[in-house]
Amino acid sequence: MIGMLRNLISRAVVKRVDASTKIQTIQVEVLAGEIRDQIEHFEPFGFSSHPPPGAEAIILDVGGAADHSVAVVVADRRYRPTDLAQGESAIHDDSGNELKIGASGVETNCDVDVDGDVIASGNYRRGADAGISGNLVVTLAAPNVGVLNVTISGGIVTNMAGAGVFVWTAAP
Repeated sequence: MIGMLRNLISRAVVKRVDASTKIQTIQVEVLAGEIRDQIEHFEPFGFSSHPPPGAEAIILDVGGAADHSVAVVVADRRYRPTDLAQGESAIHDDSGNELKIGASGVETNCDVDVDGDVIASGNYRRGADAGISGNLVVTLAAPNVGVLNVTISGGIVTNMAGAGVFVWTAAP
């Protein structure tokens, strides 16, 4: 009985991934050198990844049958961030791109492409130059707004109404 239970769980190395199906399937090599194909890779709802060859998996044999195995987790120690503080979480890839959530907010070390609206409340603080291609629509609701060091190519359309002061300081 104990031996049978031991054989229900295996460590494996990912050899190939088919991410084109509704539930991703992987080919793995279990530690005994056995190749298993069409292993369903269960992922948490809302999260999906395409693990590279060489990633590691934990395989369960459903009902004790090796021909009905599932991968319950796939990880890759080669790319896992090792600098997370207690309580921090990260989403990362195998190229070093990372989105980190921690006590100071959300940080990323890569470009962010947005196809949709960006809605922000609070202050905008920048650490480097910000570039915008396309139209920029700014709605200013504060009574006094200052804009410094702005470079604009193309035309400016303004529709200013209401009370307050708008200060524009052009780039040198």
